[in-house]
Amino acid sequence: MFEKHKAAKVVAHRQAAIDATKRTISSELTDALQAHDDWELSKLQYQTNVPGTVLRKDEVAYGCVKDAVLVEPKVMPGHWSGGSQGVSFRIAKGVSYRVGQSRGTFTPGVEQEATIDVGIFVITNQRCSFSGTKRSVEWAYSKLLGFSIDGPGKAVFNVSNRQKASGVIYGAEIEHTFDTIIAAAIAQYMGADHHVALVEEKAAEYRTARSVLDIHQKSLAALEAYVAGKPQPPEIPPASGT
Repeated sequence: MFEKHKAAKVVAHRQAAIDATKRTISSELTDALQAHDDWELSKLQYQTNVPGTVLRKDEVAYGCVKDAVLVEPKVMPGHWSGGSQGVSFRIAKGVSYRVGQSRGTFTPGVEQEATIDVGIFVITNQRCSFSGTKRSVEWAYSKLLGFSIDGPGKAVFNVSNRQKASGVIYGAEIEHTFDTIIAAAIAQYMGADHHVALVEEKAAEYRTARSVLDIHQKSLAALEAYVAGKPQPPEIPPASGT
């Protein structure tokens, strides 16, 4: 009885290991596919038809988001605190004098990100642009001081012809796609060597993700074969060199 219980416990433990490995493989497969997509996107594919945008001479588009959100920093209203009304003294009929009145301390409003408009966001080889019903904005690479794609589905640009940074939100669902296209477009504008370096970086990320996936897939095959009682073929010995 004890031996049967022990054997059942071993089988359950092995099955749990198999299930855990399958979950790991599922997650790593998603990562590997995403890494492969990022690698392909970084090579940049031209688009000739971009709705709502007139391309300039020698300009080609790489990506377009139809329902992007334009965001800009906005300073909220400040407020006074700690003020006093003071004391009022009557000097004569209909005449009074107030002393001790103070407005207190003024606290400036904080700067917050504000939604300005909704429209089309386009990435080209010369610029990123936004066109909405209220505002149209462009961020030319020739005037680019810096950019960030660290937010969840958001890109922020700092250009020399604007005092403050602004940007667009395109959403977490397409974050990887447009983060990669923006980075690749700017890298290509900076020079072929920058673009080649980015593509190679994305290729290396894919190779790493695929290598990790392959290791766990082999582990799963070995676990399943062990549980089924099927021996694995022996490893091929290294070449002796003779």
